Parts: sequence; C-alpha cells; structure tokens
Amino acid sequence: WGNAMRWLLTGEEYDAAEAHRIGLIQEVVAPGRQIDRAIELAELIAERSAPLGVKTTLTSAHRARNSHPSRRHATQSSTSRSVIFAGSGKPTRC
Repeated sequence: WGNAMRWLLTGEEYDAAEAHRIGLIQEVVAPGRQIDRAIELAELIAERSAPLGVKTTLTSAHRARNSHPSRRHATQSSTSRSVIFAGSGKPTRC
C-alpha cells in the first residue's frame, strides 16, 4: 500500500529494479529477452498444468482477491477473460 500510494501521489518514475524490489513484477530479464522469457513461462505452465488446472487456479485466485473485505467493491467485468493454454499449446480464451 505504502509504495503504491507513494507513486500514485508523487508521480515519480521508477525503473525495473525498483518495480522488482517492491513486488510489482516477479523478475527482470535482459533487454530483448522479454518475449523469450514470457514464452518459456507459458510453456512451463502448459507442460505442468492441464487447461482445467490453469482455469481452476485462475478462478480461485480471482475469487480470493475479490472476496477480500477491502476489495468487495471490485467486480470483474463479464467481458474480461483469462488466457490459458489448451492442449495444443496455443493460447485459448476461456
């Protein structure tokens, strides 16, 4: 909360290292490696989780996030969809 409010209120800029430090992003990769790393992560998810497992995990995470007392006002748009990887390894909207 404190970090988010700082940047919301001051408008200060921050770099990737600072975004990583405060947990805004999970990792920093070398310039030009972003797409390759995203594909690596997508393949890892596709290999280790069946599509139903991914969908169930995402649904559970969204429910938990939205059921927190401070977020009860937040609702997910019915047009908002999560992207999962079907058995073919191709992104599929669900």
